[in-house]
Amino acid sequence: HPDLIIVISHPFFEGVYKYASQIAPTVVLPWIEHRGNWKQHIQDAAKVLERTEMATQIMNDYNRRVQEVKQLLVNKKRSLRISFAYVASG
Repeated sequence: HPDLIIVISHPFFEGVYKYASQIAPTVVLPWIEHRGNWKQHIQDAAKVLERTEMATQIMNDYNRRVQEVKQLLVNKKRSLRISFAYVASG
């Protein structure tokens, strides 16, 4: 059995909590409430897992890398090809 089950506050999972909580402690993370805010999703999960320092470090590393890439883009003289992907349910 798992030590913890994490489900998200999404209509699809409404019925899951009842069954999951019979197997192990179950936590519902706000999902719909923070729709599209992946940074908040990371913080919410980190709180539940008691890994807030790790989440902060991950976000700091991410933000530092974003700044590096922004600087590279400003300094580029030639055209730059960029790909972007967005993944979502539905």
